[in-house]
Amino acid sequence: MYFVFFLIGLRKNLPTTARMKQSCRTGARAAETKGRWPMVRIYINEAGRSKIADGKLEGFKVRFDNDGFPFVESGGGMMIKTPEKLQGFIEQISSVHHFPAAPHRTLGEYRKGEVRVFLDKKDPDGPISCTMMGDSIEAMFELYTAIRAGSIAPTVSWESEQKPAA
Repeated sequence: MYFVFFLIGLRKNLPTTARMKQSCRTGARAAETKGRWPMVRIYINEAGRSKIADGKLEGFKVRFDNDGFPFVESGGGMMIKTPEKLQGFIEQISSVHHFPAAPHRTLGEYRKGEVRVFLDKKDPDGPISCTMMGDSIEAMFELYTAIRAGSIAPTVSWESEQKPAA
């Protein structure tokens, strides 16, 4: 009987989805589940902010990040298109994804049009963190695919040696 109460008490202390979302400070959080694309945050511009009513914009639920900026989060991730209803209200779209370090991809900044992707690693043996920012989900997915396929070089490489001070 005591064991059951222990498990119930333990469950109360587990992080909830709301707490996990609240703790996110870097834009979009990464989806670590296999077979799923990361969540995509669509940040709302000034024109869209003035049209938010009852926590919604054009039928999409609007939330606010830790800095007070409004955004819409897409559950479909990179596999969906940029919602047409939000076209005039987009400030920036961001997403974070992690993928295996093999095959090797050069760490650094990649650019194509208005899309910027940063590849970095926290742990030398860990996965690559891919932070994406752009103006359309389709353009972000196109650059992401080119990076994963190895068909594009970084605009700025972070793997070159440090130049000595003058």
